[in-house]
Amino acid sequence: MSFNKRWVRLDQCIQALKEGKLGDYFGKSDMLLFDNNTCSTIYHMYIQGKPDSEILDLVGKNQK
Repeated sequence: MSFNKRWVRLDQCIQALKEGKLGDYFGKSDMLLFDNNTCSTIYHMYIQGKPDSEILDLVGKNQK
């Protein structure tokens, strides 16, 4: 039995959001390692059930 961990990077999060595949990106990992605070925020919004478009809008505003 193995322990599955995934590094979560911002560019990959944004790409998954644009494609509507954020759930697939996070997958069934045992542990997520976030590249920065924005990635962590994206994940927390995702588990709260926020729509991908709302998350993407928030990320876009924070990137400017």
